Order: sequence, then structure tokens, then C-alpha cells
Amino acid sequence: MKQDATIQSVDFKIINTPASVYARSGVFAQRVIEQKLIAREKLVFAVKQKLNFLQTSH
Repeated sequence: MKQDATIQSVDFKIINTPASVYARSGVFAQRVIEQKLIAREKLVFAVKQKLNFLQTSH
């Protein structure tokens, strides 16, 4: 993050409304948890790749 950067708020309704509809669609809680874990693993992997790239590009 840059010093003195402007931080904009996220419109959480854009994220939460579809998530709420999906959660109430009859999907099993276990499936939602599995999907969340997969998404989290992908995010962690992407961040690690970015860090590795930054560390090796000096």
C-alpha cells in the first residue's frame, strides 16, 4: 500500500446479497464450507506466488 493512499469502502451489499440468496437456495452447509476452503486455498496460493515473485525479482 502506498503512503497516504486513499482507501475506498467496499459496497458489501454487492457481495452479501448474492451470498445470502445462495445460502438460502437449499445448498448444504458442508458444501458452502468446502467452497470457502477451496477459495481460501486459492487466495493463499496466489499471495504466496506474488511474494515469491517479489522476493526473486530483486
